[in-house]
Amino acid sequence: MHSIIERNRYLTIATSDKRGNVWIAPLAYVFDGNKNLFYFYSDKNSKHCRHLAVNPNAAIAIFDSQASSEVASGLQINAIVELVDDDCLANVMTLYFEQSFPDDQDRQKWERPIAVFQGDSVQRFYQVHPVEVFVNTQKDMIDCRKIINL
Repeated sequence: MHSIIERNRYLTIATSDKRGNVWIAPLAYVFDGNKNLFYFYSDKNSKHCRHLAVNPNAAIAIFDSQASSEVASGLQINAIVELVDDDCLANVMTLYFEQSFPDDQDRQKWERPIAVFQGDSVQRFYQVHPVEVFVNTQKDMIDCRKIINL
């Protein structure tokens, strides 16, 4: 199912606060296949990040919304999400910007200095630890889910 991850740039993350209020947000992501981790960055004051600060459990979907029903496939992931530690931040940023913007000119336009993701800055990188991963399958035109390993 790595092809689903590699073919797409955006995931949808569902979060909830301590009271059970839910939120869903689309986010650009990258995947580190060596560590089986996803990464994204976002404003720490956004609703989904405020939720994650009090409840790190999230549900994630990755799918191609343009695929026809006959070939549509996607992943549903139960995950734990946490901030990227400062000691890992430079490596995560390199991975993120190189995967997201393979063209040097595009990357230079979007890359940010590390300080933008630390201290008083509002942007933060997050890492997603998949706990359970499901892929949709079809049998007799019925949509089913199958648990898989990444």
